[in-house]
Amino acid sequence: MSATIILPYTPERTTARDIEWIGRCLERRDRKVRLLAYDDALTPVALAEPLGARTVTVTLNNNSPSPIFEFLPGPKFFARRRSKAGLVADLAATGALMPHSEAFTLETVPDEARFGPYMAIKTTAPGTTRAKGIHVFKTRDFADLRARLLALYRAEMAAGFAPVLQQYIPTGPKPKHTRVSTFLGAPIVCFHTIAPAPFDPAALTGLAGGEATSNYSAERTRVLADDAEMVEMAKTVCAGFPETSVISLDMVRCVETGRVYCIEVNLGNLCVLSAPICGGLRRDLGAEAVLKQFGSYDTIARRMIEELDRAAPA
Repeated sequence: MSATIILPYTPERTTARDIEWIGRCLERRDRKVRLLAYDDALTPVALAEPLGARTVTVTLNNNSPSPIFEFLPGPKFFARRRSKAGLVADLAATGALMPHSEAFTLETVPDEARFGPYMAIKTTAPGTTRAKGIHVFKTRDFADLRARLLALYRAEMAAGFAPVLQQYIPTGPKPKHTRVSTFLGAPIVCFHTIAPAPFDPAALTGLAGGEATSNYSAERTRVLADDAEMVEMAKTVCAGFPETSVISLDMVRCVETGRVYCIEVNLGNLCVLSAPICGGLRRDLGAEAVLKQFGSYDTIARRMIEELDRAAPA
């Protein structure tokens, strides 16, 4: 029985090289599988052809399903459009260990019993990256800082984007977090991001900004990571998003307890493989090393075929 993988993609994030190598890996695994990849700005005529039960539609990007897909057979995997606040709730529902988190409202009264000695406030407005809109402070100072925080986030709150208050997890002398990106639940890349300078929350007075995070400074260090515990946590979280193709999770390891916390989940976009938009990251990590870490293209092909077999065994 023939099979079809339908792969709409965004050229800025998925390149011709990605498509070529995924196709090669699919062919090595199963010559009967056809890869139908196309720029998602277009609708190819081939989608009007009869398709068998062994059909899977999947993307490497943050694409919303086209209306035509409801007429296609087989399962479909995309990144659902979710607000940052919604993703915090979705993450909590997976049961993964995460820092205590709640929305910042006019009535919020945090305490150390819930948040520990240090807190972060994080924007939920769309389009923010590189730790922008994040501040860290001592929990005991919240009452003194409330008016300033309300002023900082007033416009966002008025627009319906209530910031999230989250327990701040110390990670060592320098702030550090680990990202695991996955495709259909399988790891594709795992790397650490480390701030260039030390940050001691115990010495904090008032509000800290980007210096309390690992990703803010352009001088940050990024290196591939070998952390089986974080990879397993990523798999656990991904199980809570079964319809999502690409998930990237940010995690931290507490320097005091050694426990791993998932602090954020991001849906969509696996541009780390070869897209120019992630060229800086690949230079830091090593382009070939990224591809070899988990055998990225072959892993993608393997998971595609596994989903084909789940949809309709050969």
